[in-house]
Amino acid sequence: MPKKNNNKTTKLQSLSKRLKAAVHLSQRYTQYYKDNKEEYRELLQKHFNVNSSSKLSIDQLIALLDYLNFKTDEIKTKKQSKASPAQVATIKKLWAQYARDKSDRALIHFLSKYNNSTLALKVEYYPSQALQKGIIALKKTIARSANAKQ
Repeated sequence: MPKKNNNKTTKLQSLSKRLKAAVHLSQRYTQYYKDNKEEYRELLQKHFNVNSSSKLSIDQLIALLDYLNFKTDEIKTKKQSKASPAQVATIKKLWAQYARDKSDRALIHFLSKYNNSTLALKVEYYPSQALQKGIIALKKTIARSANAKQ
């Protein structure tokens, strides 16, 4: 019996691939950003917190495409929610258990892995999603080290 393909996944991947191609063929990109790659990366960093269109979701690609094809004058993106005080307290507590360097600076560098390599000035400034990924990673690491000691 043949395997079932996840048709929805392949369609979404195909759509994403077509949207990425359309971005690089858009009017504004070909007229300006094609020759100004650094400014294109700054645009992506400013609005989506990434440095490549390959890291964008379908919704983000559509918003970018609307801007690049002069359908809108600005890129409308959903704002990321800031970390809650409970998340900040949790990650600082876990970091104190795990890290050799227990400073906030070291924690900020650790969290940059979960925020597309973007550093923030304070732990509180990171998006909620980045902190949540960091909390999960620290919990798994602490659990693994506890199991290794047994």
